Amino acid sequence: MKNSLRHRITTLFLLLAVIPLFISGIFISWRIYKAQLRQTMELEKEVASRAINEILLAMHEHEDKFLALTRLFNLLEMEEKQLQTVLSKMRSHKDLQHQDIIDELILFDARGRMISFASRTSIAPEANLSAWPEFTTLLASATGEKVHYHSVMVDGKTGEPYFFLSVPVQNYETGAVTGVLAGRLRLSLVWNGIVKRPVGSQGQLYITDQTGKIVGHENPSIILHGTVSDISGTTPILAGLDGAKVIRTVDRIQIGNQIFFVIVDLPFHEAMALAYHTITSVAGFMLFFLLTGITAGTFAAGRLLRPIESLVQTARSITAGNLTCQADVNRRDEIGLLAQAFNSMTAQLVNDIRQRQQTETALTKIRAELETTVEERTAELRSANLKLRQEVMDHKGTGEALAAEKERLAVTLRSIGDGVIAADMQGAVVLINNVAEILTGWPQQEAVGRPLPEIFQLMHCGPGAQCISPVADILRTGAIPAAGSQSALVARDGGTKDIAMSGAPIKDARGQTIGIVLVFRDITEKKKTEEELLKVRKLESVGILAGGIAHDFNNILAAILGNINLALAFTDSHDKRHLLLTNAENASLRARDLTQQLLTFAKGGEPIKKIGSIAEVIKESAGFILRGSNIKCLFHLPDDLWQVEMDTGQMSQVIQNLIINACHAMPSGGVIDVYGENLPGRHDAFLPLHDEDCIKIMIRDRGTGIPAKLLDKIFDPYFSTKQQGSGLGLAITHSIIKKHGGHITVESDFGHGATFTIYLKAFSVGKIDAATEEATGVEHGPGNGRILVMDDEDIVRDIAKNMLDYLGYEAVFAKDGQEAVGLYRSALHTGKRIDAVIMDLTIPGAMGGKEAIALIREIDPQARVIVASGYSNDPVMAHHRDYGFIDRIDKPFQLRDFSRMLNRVFSPGKA
Repeated sequence: MKNSLRHRITTLFLLLAVIPLFISGIFISWRIYKAQLRQTMELEKEVASRAINEILLAMHEHEDKFLALTRLFNLLEMEEKQLQTVLSKMRSHKDLQHQDIIDELILFDARGRMISFASRTSIAPEANLSAWPEFTTLLASATGEKVHYHSVMVDGKTGEPYFFLSVPVQNYETGAVTGVLAGRLRLSLVWNGIVKRPVGSQGQLYITDQTGKIVGHENPSIILHGTVSDISGTTPILAGLDGAKVIRTVDRIQIGNQIFFVIVDLPFHEAMALAYHTITSVAGFMLFFLLTGITAGTFAAGRLLRPIESLVQTARSITAGNLTCQADVNRRDEIGLLAQAFNSMTAQLVNDIRQRQQTETALTKIRAELETTVEERTAELRSANLKLRQEVMDHKGTGEALAAEKERLAVTLRSIGDGVIAADMQGAVVLINNVAEILTGWPQQEAVGRPLPEIFQLMHCGPGAQCISPVADILRTGAIPAAGSQSALVARDGGTKDIAMSGAPIKDARGQTIGIVLVFRDITEKKKTEEELLKVRKLESVGILAGGIAHDFNNILAAILGNINLALAFTDSHDKRHLLLTNAENASLRARDLTQQLLTFAKGGEPIKKIGSIAEVIKESAGFILRGSNIKCLFHLPDDLWQVEMDTGQMSQVIQNLIINACHAMPSGGVIDVYGENLPGRHDAFLPLHDEDCIKIMIRDRGTGIPAKLLDKIFDPYFSTKQQGSGLGLAITHSIIKKHGGHITVESDFGHGATFTIYLKAFSVGKIDAATEEATGVEHGPGNGRILVMDDEDIVRDIAKNMLDYLGYEAVFAKDGQEAVGLYRSALHTGKRIDAVIMDLTIPGAMGGKEAIALIREIDPQARVIVASGYSNDPVMAHHRDYGFIDRIDKPFQLRDFSRMLNRVFSPGKA
């Protein structure tokens, strides 16, 4: 039968077995095909990448040789014989693969006349190529680019492909192009070894230009004659050069201004052979499993359905009224149990029919007895109702006493400084005190009766998900949360407060839980204080890191700057190298200033003041910050602006911080105005410096401005209106100005920019002249004496030795204070006295200069000891005489500072 269970089970089995197996076969075959295709393309990509790397390595080698030849030799000024020798050696030089790639070298002047040549065939080119079209391209490209590659061509005599590489020959002084050096490169040697490399068993690698023309192939007859129509690389499977289907990978390579494509073709049948074999094997296994499953399923379905068909026949007999019919199934499995149950139900049904008839007779008798019992119970209920009314009257007085007690409890809770909320067993609020009303934003008359989670909403301290309320846990387990547990409370208006809370179940006299009570307090301000302390600790850690980096960088700069100073001393001022060394010295000095800024941030300390022009510091600092930006700075500084006594590095940091703030206020660009003014004494009674001659510096931007309510906070540490930043820039600026005895103010019209004003004490002409004369000094002549230098860094000791040798002194060295003290004591005993000692202030893990000077003073009270340090703002450097040193010198050393310092030390009355 079509609708029989046997037919349906058989059909369902075939659907469940055949369709998934068929779909699985297709999916597995598709995955195998795609995996093999992807693996083939990755292999081809790797082959192409290796080929490109080898080509670029060869071409870069020749570019470097050409550029080096034009930069190291003034070719147009050389004699013919010498020039011929240089070109011949250049042409015959082998590449990394020991191949003679350069076919010929030609040197032209700017008018196209050949100056000299070197050729592999010794065949001279035309003497004048000004009319040669390729020369026009050579000269034009040489004036615009460092290296130029020309289109691929074929030698008419040998049929070999080549292209020209050209570089300009320039005048050293004017920079004008005076000629062209052109080299003809043999492409067959550049990449023939690459294209002949096997790819699989039948694959091939070849190279085309950007039009698709083949310029490199293992078959020379195809070069510049064959063309590839599709070099986009978007279609991996297409027809190869011989028309057969291939899997293709295209990779782009740029040599100078020329673009080429490296193409790898692998025959489709070779690449996919393994995939097809695997797919065929999978199909065979699936067919075998399908036939086996169908046979086994048909047999199992027949064995399963025979007893079920017997049960169906028995059911039909019972439906026809034959209640004594029994199913004849003798099995021990579930179907056998089903047949036994079926037979038992048939017997039970016959028995139930008999008992039903007996039950109906008994029910009639019971109904009559029940009516009599109801009448008796009604009389008893009337009596109980009268007693209940009397009990209600008795409890009314108790309720009034309970209300009075409840009022006393409410007054007590209102006086508690913590928030208190009580709820019943269903989680509804029954009581809330005044503090809880303030913290949650819910008054008691609205909160009572509402669900506790609605009134007392908690959130995780991290952004996002809702916390699990503690109410359910307390009601379910009776557990009391740990006192002081912290979370975030969401108030009715959406605001959040950090709270510490505890809670407990409320129990009656029998120990049964009848509700819960929560007690909590606002700890928002406490957490803010803890966060600020954490910021301070982080800042201290960053300061230590910055100080360590700056200290090590300072020692490296000592070697760089010292060697540059010595090199300048050995070069004439008209020498070009002198100008390059001067530029390097200026760059190193800027790096030194940056190091001093890091040290100022890391250690603070007293400024090392010198008298100088604040105008120069402002212009240099602003120019450094604004270089390359879309913001312009206009300076309104008078020529006679008074000088000030300042730490140049710290004052530069002040100007840079203010300029950076102005830039942040004008993200779309704009103009910053800087004004300077001399203010004689008694200029403004409201300023701290109103009795002194001072200068006034104003830095005004045209940006977004600062809201009036924030003006009093901008100099506070960690305060910032920007999304990023530590908020330390203006705090450091304020600190530096105060340490210079100055004053800083700010004014702003929100939306129309801000103006920062700095007041600094000025110095009279007499003081300035005296200080300048002392700072300038006179260069020390040839020295005579032994100098002990104590420093833990080898590079610092090396540069100190070179400087002392140049100045004529004998140098002795020590790595730490203990060694320095020993050398000084030994020198006194042997009669080879040390005339001066230069000691590093800080030696990590060992004795530094501050400790060692006390021991040296005990040995020789007249010892000349100079302190040296990269921490120029250290109190010892600022007040070196208070610590027993007769002079100081900052690291990194400069030759002129070294000389002036020794001049002061060894000149009577100047130390």
